[in-house]
Amino acid sequence: GRFANGQLEAWLVYHGPLKAPFPPAAPWADSVAAKFAAFHAYRPPLHLLDVAKSQPGCWPRLVDLFATARAPETARAVARRWDGAAALIAGLDLESDELDRRLFTLQRRAPPGARVAFCHNDAAKRVLLRGDDLDAAFCGLERAGPNYAALDLAHYANADAAKPPGLDDRRAFLEAYLAALHGRRPALGDVSALLSDVCFFTVVDNYLRGFAALAAAASGPAHEAAGLVLEAQARLQHARAQQYVLVW
Repeated sequence: GRFANGQLEAWLVYHGPLKAPFPPAAPWADSVAAKFAAFHAYRPPLHLLDVAKSQPGCWPRLVDLFATARAPETARAVARRWDGAAALIAGLDLESDELDRRLFTLQRRAPPGARVAFCHNDAAKRVLLRGDDLDAAFCGLERAGPNYAALDLAHYANADAAKPPGLDDRRAFLEAYLAALHGRRPALGDVSALLSDVCFFTVVDNYLRGFAALAAAASGPAHEAAGLVLEAQARLQHARAQQYVLVW
């Protein structure tokens, strides 16, 4: 049906929450990987969106979230919700020129071969559904649009920054994804190249999540502010550490 705000929703018969963290357990791993592949292979009608000529949405979103996170009014709003916020936010050093340089360098060194596709842009266990026929499905498509396919995959695998999945788990999932995308077993080099891209975009995802958490702490319920600021602190610390290893 269509809601008053224009949002469309459909009912998927015999589907329920999958709640699959990364990596999904058997027998769902191949189904979830295939669903990502089908999503990234989708091409909307050209009169609505030409994915091939579109720019990835992550860079303007990163700029907007960074501007919101470092704005003085954001720090003041968070401090009104949680007394301990001021010291933590100051420790994030959001106004430093060094952070500006880090973000500029990150965009400049984006993998040149990273594929731009039609992406979910919020893929996580909460938006995965399971069908009685072992068919996974996505819901919550309001953020869908052109972006890096590797970032979509990185976001799904990056639910817990403190406990990232092992390289073997990521490699196995990406192998299943590429097999579904191309209809054949992928070459080892192709899997390694995509894994490298996913590791790079995990850095981008941590910056995005960190800045978004601060913005949410400034506008959301007061009882959630402390958790969101701590989440922002953890995400930005991981992003900086990973950037030193992977990008510099």
